[in-house]
Formats: sequence, structure tokens, C-alpha cells
Amino acid sequence: NAINDCNPDVLADSILKERANYYRSIVKKDPLQVNNLKGWFNRLDTLKNIIGSNVDFRNIISSDEK
Repeated sequence: NAINDCNPDVLADSILKERANYYRSIVKKDPLQVNNLKGWFNRLDTLKNIIGSNVDFRNIISSDEK
């Protein structure tokens, strides 16, 4: 299965990036949710530190923002 063939670090980074983009999409649909973005990103930072990722998801531009 494809997930078992992935490099775990690449997979973890991809999940963090997708999660950040998901949070951005929530804010894009409902700008009032911007108040939650800092907390959501803090949770991602905690997860990033736990798994030892170096991905900088805060500066990633999602595909719908390009």
C-alpha cells in the first residue's frame, strides 16, 4: 500500500502542510475564524516538535492562494 511505501518524514511534512492549508481554507470561507488561526498553528507547532519535523507550514501558500 502506498502509505507504507512513503518516507515517514515526507509523509509527516505533507500532513502538516495539508493541515495548515485546511485551516487557511476555513479562514478564507469565514474570515471571522482568523481569530482561531494562531491557536490552530500553535497546535501544529506542537505536533511538528513532537515528530521532529522541520517544515515551515506558516509560510506555505496553498494552491488556491497562488
